Amino acid sequence: MRLNFREIGEGQPLFILHGLFGSGENWMPIARGLAGRFRCILPDLRNHGGSPWSGPFDYRDMAGDVLELADSLGIGRLRVLGHSMGAKTAMTCALEAPGRIEAVAAADMAPRAYEGDFLSRIIDTLLGADLSKAGSRSDADRILAENIPQAHIRAFLLKSLGDENGSLSWRLNLPVLRESFGDLSGWAEDGKTFAGPALFLRGENSPYITGGDEIVIRGFFPSARVVTVPGAGHWIHADNPVFVIHSIEEFFTWP
Repeated sequence: MRLNFREIGEGQPLFILHGLFGSGENWMPIARGLAGRFRCILPDLRNHGGSPWSGPFDYRDMAGDVLELADSLGIGRLRVLGHSMGAKTAMTCALEAPGRIEAVAAADMAPRAYEGDFLSRIIDTLLGADLSKAGSRSDADRILAENIPQAHIRAFLLKSLGDENGSLSWRLNLPVLRESFGDLSGWAEDGKTFAGPALFLRGENSPYITGGDEIVIRGFFPSARVVTVPGAGHWIHADNPVFVIHSIEEFFTWP
């Protein structure tokens, strides 16, 4: 599947993979901070943003898409960073095709299954939102607020709301996200390892990577470093971009 992508900067190629309900655009502020050293490639993962929609999918499908995009750009070995769902995609790239991956970084996600009740409710809310009653983004925000009280989460979700000829619609394949959600919240890579460089960035205020997860991480990525992003929740790139940019630049830069 040929993914839609954005590109900025010059230097070593660095693939940056977004999380669930997002698009490559979410990480553009970080990419701009890295553009002096890296050729940042930010795809929209399948069923998100401007990329093609498909039937049910899992992390191996998304990892295959990323490697196919690299092939189309003439990039043999990848440095890849991912956040949340994108982090699991990046990890899957490394575990499924270790010969293609130079280094991998995962932002606030461990290689394990997660309880997905909250995210599942978000999918149901988006599916149930009657956008025909929304003449503007503020109208859509009010509709979402009935079930999603957190303004920052609604603001993030509304970035995936498209407006074509005055008609609002989600740039997300919501029925397939619902159908595939068990695979997206789960983990299916048991028994595989990636011996290369690996960085795990965890938000100081996020529950997604716990102290016990470090043992799990090193079971798959024995060379992994785990670094805490001060003052950050799950969206580490929004909460502490300066620290994140410095950490990524330091990790992915070598002769």
